[in-house]
Amino acid sequence: MKRAKNELFTVSQTFQCVTPESSEHGDFSDQGYEYKDKHFSLRDILHELRDQGREHIQSGLHHMDIYGWSYTSDYKTGEDTTKCLHIKASERLIRRLSNFLIKNK
Repeated sequence: MKRAKNELFTVSQTFQCVTPESSEHGDFSDQGYEYKDKHFSLRDILHELRDQGREHIQSGLHHMDIYGWSYTSDYKTGEDTTKCLHIKASERLIRRLSNFLIKNK
């Protein structure tokens, strides 16, 4: 069964990598999108949040988006990576996701 577009979350994932060398210049060694504007069901977005080990989740500037991020460090190379999940949907779907995340902390 195909879902209506208004029943889906639009999700993008960005990343930023910082190495010791790039931090000396106040810049990232690499940054960009891992994927952009993919459509996820509620089940899929919960799976993505759980699998990515999101450390922080907060509401965005608008009531129609949520922002989650995780951080990893490679102690051998000194590279730090931050991945950000940008979730947009109808206000009703965002409220549903927010309520689920609050109840299941």
